[in-house]
Amino acid sequence: MVSSPPSILETRFAAWPDEAACAATAGSIAAHDVLHDAFIELHGPLGAGKTTFARHLLHGLGVAGTIRSPTYTLMEPYRAGADAGGFEIAHCDFYRFDDPAEWEDAGFRDVFAAPGLKLVEWPEKAAGLL
Repeated sequence: MVSSPPSILETRFAAWPDEAACAATAGSIAAHDVLHDAFIELHGPLGAGKTTFARHLLHGLGVAGTIRSPTYTLMEPYRAGADAGGFEIAHCDFYRFDDPAEWEDAGFRDVFAAPGLKLVEWPEKAAGLL
C-alpha cells in the first residue's frame, strides 16, 4: 500500500500585523518534522515578506548566521540544525526568470530531485516545472 506524504499546510494565506507575528508563524511551522523533505511555495508581491518569512523559518530550523536573499544567486543552500534533523535546505528565488525553461537550464531539476526542504520565492516564474 502506498501512502501520500503528510500535508502540513496545503494552501494558506497569511497577513501578519508585524514581524513578530510572522516569526511566530514560521516558528510553529518549523516544529513540523515533515519539513525534512517538503516543498513550500511563497507567493506575494514585492515587499510582501517572503524573504522575511523564509529567514524566520530557517532560523526556527536551527540555521545559524545570516540568511541571505537568493534573488541574485537564485539559490542559497543551508543545513538544518541537529535539533531539527540536520537535513539539506534549498532557499530559491525565481523572480529573475523570464522563461520557465530557465529553471531547467540552471540545473534545478537535480536540486528538486534531491531530498531536503525546498523553500521557493516566486515559484510562478518556473510555472509547470516544479
